[in-house]
Amino acid sequence: MSGEPPIKLGAIYNKKEGGTQFSLFSGNAECVELCLFDEQGNETRGFFLERQDNNIWTGFSPDIQPGQQYGYRVHGSYDPNNGKRFNPHKLLIDPYAKKLSGEKDFSLRPEHFAYVVHDVNESRAEDADYHMDTRDSAPFMPKCVVTDPYSTFDWGNDERPHTSWSHTAIYEAHVKGLTKLFSALSETLRGTYKALGSSPVVTHLKKLSMTALELLPVQTFIDENTGKTNYWGYAPLNYFTPTTRYAQGENAGEELKTTVKSLHESGIEVILDVVYNHTCEGNHLGPTLSFKGIDNEAYYALQPENKRFNIDDTGCGNLFNVNHPQVLLLVLNSLSHMAEEYHIDGFRYDLLNAMGRDPAHGYGYSKKAPLFDAIMDHPVLKGLKHAGEPWDTGMGGYNLGNMPRGFYEWSDQYKKSVRKAWLHENSASDLAESISGSPLTFNHNGKHGGHSVQTESDTIIRANTSVHDLTTHDGATLWDSTAYNQRHNKKNGENNNDGCKSEVVSNHGTEGKTDDPAIKAARIHAYFNMMATLTLSHGPLLMRAGDEMMNTQNGNNNVYCQDNKIGWVQWPESSDTEEQRAIDFTAFMMNLRNMSGPLMRAQFPHGLKIDEHGVKDLAWIETTGEEKTSWEEERFLGFMMNNTAFPELNGNSFASVNQNSRLLVYTNPCEHGIECTLPTLAGGASWNRIVDTTQGTPYTETESMSTHEQGGKYTIPPNGFLVFVQQVEEKVATNSVPKQELVVA
Repeated sequence: MSGEPPIKLGAIYNKKEGGTQFSLFSGNAECVELCLFDEQGNETRGFFLERQDNNIWTGFSPDIQPGQQYGYRVHGSYDPNNGKRFNPHKLLIDPYAKKLSGEKDFSLRPEHFAYVVHDVNESRAEDADYHMDTRDSAPFMPKCVVTDPYSTFDWGNDERPHTSWSHTAIYEAHVKGLTKLFSALSETLRGTYKALGSSPVVTHLKKLSMTALELLPVQTFIDENTGKTNYWGYAPLNYFTPTTRYAQGENAGEELKTTVKSLHESGIEVILDVVYNHTCEGNHLGPTLSFKGIDNEAYYALQPENKRFNIDDTGCGNLFNVNHPQVLLLVLNSLSHMAEEYHIDGFRYDLLNAMGRDPAHGYGYSKKAPLFDAIMDHPVLKGLKHAGEPWDTGMGGYNLGNMPRGFYEWSDQYKKSVRKAWLHENSASDLAESISGSPLTFNHNGKHGGHSVQTESDTIIRANTSVHDLTTHDGATLWDSTAYNQRHNKKNGENNNDGCKSEVVSNHGTEGKTDDPAIKAARIHAYFNMMATLTLSHGPLLMRAGDEMMNTQNGNNNVYCQDNKIGWVQWPESSDTEEQRAIDFTAFMMNLRNMSGPLMRAQFPHGLKIDEHGVKDLAWIETTGEEKTSWEEERFLGFMMNNTAFPELNGNSFASVNQNSRLLVYTNPCEHGIECTLPTLAGGASWNRIVDTTQGTPYTETESMSTHEQGGKYTIPPNGFLVFVQQVEEKVATNSVPKQELVVA
């Protein structure tokens, strides 16, 4: 066995040399043992690797071919007080493994802990980790598999859609949960990677005008507690392998690639939810499966005053030490592997804030942390989409509007504002701020909000960097936000103490299901109003899978362990249902969104860009039909968007309505109707009402539009969201693109 310097970390098969090079980083190990296994999982032989520069341990064997199963035993001091937790009795997963065997059936056992544990669910004394365990974990561990780098997937002419952020609409879904109950698919296909690229799913995504499918974690993860399923997958074990639990056959990697290729053919990007802030190994009392046993001091941030304990700014027991050069390199290599090998288009980072914890400043957050710049400067990664949660659980852990360059961020501020407007009370100015993309938070040039009076001197308008949503996987569904005041999480086994306890929700008078027609109508109106607001807000949006079909989780707002009908999307069984009506309405509103120039621009709409008639791109409207000049603490809001100010967008693939048009929107969360004067605009024809969420059918087919003259009176009904469209006279239009009719889904 030779000790050649490694080209890459991991197990690298070299066809020319006829063997495999193994390379592993460990800065504090005394020796590293490579262990080989046969197909039955029996350990057959082993080799000791040699330490090279930069604490890389390497070894080459001419006998090892692709398909060989392996793992590591790392020898060193077991000294918890000094952060050292080496235990050669524990077989360890290679952090760079490209394939795992036995992962699907893996569950934690006492043997997986480096200290003596009798039951994985037992209460453990605080000093339990002092007592080293000598039981062999190898029989109960997944095994790494040497892969063949010369075996390639046929990508054909696959091309990334490269949808701009300003045109991005993300559909957040769980691989299994999205299709497990979808009767349009065969039972063997449901809940798998392949199902995501199937014709019925793609057709649904295209109907909703979704440009990207964002998947909850698919990198190999484990169930952390025996008896409880880790449904969401936020407990990563390996960052290079897709989990096999969503595979229809034996090759999860190939199935994921097939799905990505299929979605790309339909112009849909694939974004992965990734977890680089913590791993499944938990705190000092957690299992030893990979990183902890390879080099606990390097891979995890430890408390400086007592290295026995982890820093936990994630709420998951540990903080992955991405500031260490080798750990940072691991993250970069993992991301680029998913991008190059699987053609992934972007990443959503769980607890992105935690990845910016800087040890040089007491592990405070820094948007200039090394990993952030490394991602944005990486030749493969810098051209992809990057977004994340701007928070974690540590001190100073909320940094909305303060993310690093190139990263978009989830906005919980938007969610709270819109829900308050339609479920409780919120001012018109606050709602206007959210609809215009929250520029007070995300316009880093320090400009005023989108509802503020602007001057022509304000010429430098920064791009919006927020992704707005009404719900995500973590919380109540959109429908449940209208039907429950309390969380109903008892089935999670935590005495209803888990999940967010302060969501903005309203049951409208009765908790849960009801036959009361007034309550049902109020819920439906609130649901349509929130969905309409989401679709007509500026900036990229994210929609949780199932929200478009009134999906319910029966009040459970934390289905992290509910791999069952509670956590799965419930598809309508026929076209004659409220759920199907909701799908059609959402599709209509998304189609309407795609023809709106101000919403589909990267820059904030500040009411500065005007058409030939002096009509602004975005204007806030009084009930008199005039432009708003002052903001009272009223709830009623009217605004107008002008597409004729954006001739450069005309004729693009997103257009579904004549671009020579203006949209007029009224939101009335009040319990009484409000009389308005429809604006009179130069070059404009009559106003056609195309949306009224208080009607039985909330949107109107083109041929039956309700027509109203400019300057006429119209009473906006209580709890109503109304949209009017006005065509601009062809003879004064700013372009000559032929008119296109409004497409009704």
